[in-house]
Amino acid sequence: MSLDVSEIAAVLENLVPDIAGASVENVILPARGIDRVALKLKSGGKNALLLIVLEHGLTRIHRVTKRVQSMPAPGDFVQLLRKNLKGAVIEDVSQPGMDRLVVIDLLRGHERARLFVELTGRHANLFLADADGFIIASLLPNKSHKRRLVPGRQYVPPISRPGESHPAGSGRFGAENIETEIESFYENKETAAWGRAWKNHNIAVIRKKLKRKKRLRSAIAGDIEAALRAREQHHLAELLKINLGSVKKGMTHIEVPDVFVTRPETVRIELSPALTPVQNMQKLFHASGRYAKALPRIRRRLENVEEEISNLEKEIIRLEEAPAEEFLKSLKGPEKDIEHPPPARTAPHAPLPYRRFKSRADYTIRVGRNASANDALTLHHSGLDDAWLHVREAAGSHVTVPFSGKGEVPADVIIDAAHLAVHFSSLRDEAGADVVVTRRRYVVKKKKSPPGQVHLLKEKVIDLRLQPETLSRLLENEIKS
Repeated sequence: MSLDVSEIAAVLENLVPDIAGASVENVILPARGIDRVALKLKSGGKNALLLIVLEHGLTRIHRVTKRVQSMPAPGDFVQLLRKNLKGAVIEDVSQPGMDRLVVIDLLRGHERARLFVELTGRHANLFLADADGFIIASLLPNKSHKRRLVPGRQYVPPISRPGESHPAGSGRFGAENIETEIESFYENKETAAWGRAWKNHNIAVIRKKLKRKKRLRSAIAGDIEAALRAREQHHLAELLKINLGSVKKGMTHIEVPDVFVTRPETVRIELSPALTPVQNMQKLFHASGRYAKALPRIRRRLENVEEEISNLEKEIIRLEEAPAEEFLKSLKGPEKDIEHPPPARTAPHAPLPYRRFKSRADYTIRVGRNASANDALTLHHSGLDDAWLHVREAAGSHVTVPFSGKGEVPADVIIDAAHLAVHFSSLRDEAGADVVVTRRRYVVKKKKSPPGQVHLLKEKVIDLRLQPETLSRLLENEIKS
């Protein structure tokens, strides 16, 4: 059960006096949580950890006292938050319209940023926006069908739906220690859920092993059938060897007495008329050679697999009957031979507004995905000294090369970036094009101009002749992660 409107208000009433004016020391993607972010804050020499959880049924915002273990790879969105928020001071925390929306206003130097925290069930999300409310990025992809909440667009708050929340004053948590009670409540709830997830994960792993063992059992059973057929072929080969003098080329079969049994019976041996008697005999021996002596070993292998299947089936029954809490406790024993817990599900991060391509000398080239993303790339994801490129007088992507701090971007990297600018433009099928090159500081966005349209204060033009091998190299080296 998520926090309702009144509980969010009570949390903010409790925490705002303490964190107003606090600085953001770090941004963490918790390892255990799902769809969550933690802000490490510092105020008056004291540290605080503000947790934002967007998982359906558990959406909430509050401070936590326990240490939060972070994911080894924070992901693009958390890295972007660190880039924009580290060192920023919290100016205000509000709950507009007493809805399940929390707005956090921050100031770093002369730059302002806003966090829109939507604690709205299935559509819960966290947006980073600039001072004017234009979205820079979001933790999750946009789930709203009525609001287009994507980078480059202005944030629009959710539609308020009276009666959707729990009634005010539901009384789950006391007002005096509300954040402590909330932390304890959800810790217990998530621990139980984690125990169930851990248990179910191990059952699923064992079921996969069981499925593989059953497939192996079927394969071994087929080997036994083949071995039995091979033993029969060997028997026929020995009979043919004894009666080889009676066989003539061109015969399709021969009937001989089975001298290897107590009561001899007539046995029919099929022959290939195109083969000589010796060749027919060799064919039967060859067919039996693979499995003739292997039957005892194959049967022992089948017995071992049957025992493994039985043990796995017993283990599944044991785990299914074990309480999740007891199972979670049992995982702490170092002597337990069990699977590791399932990895924490990380939030499916909203894609950045640009694609990345590896160029020469470890330079990365960024290419805007569309018109709105072009604005986001140029205005929010690029430094003032970054190289900026665009095909002259044609529709296409903004292309940037981040400034390395080591002087001008090498000429061959600029040529690579120009190739990508042409490829992701309306002139991609041409043999060449004019490409504008400048620094990001000379790119200006005029008010009310269409998405992707900018004005250049300074520029130079490259007359680019496209090299197919250069373009192929760049496209093959796209950075997917």
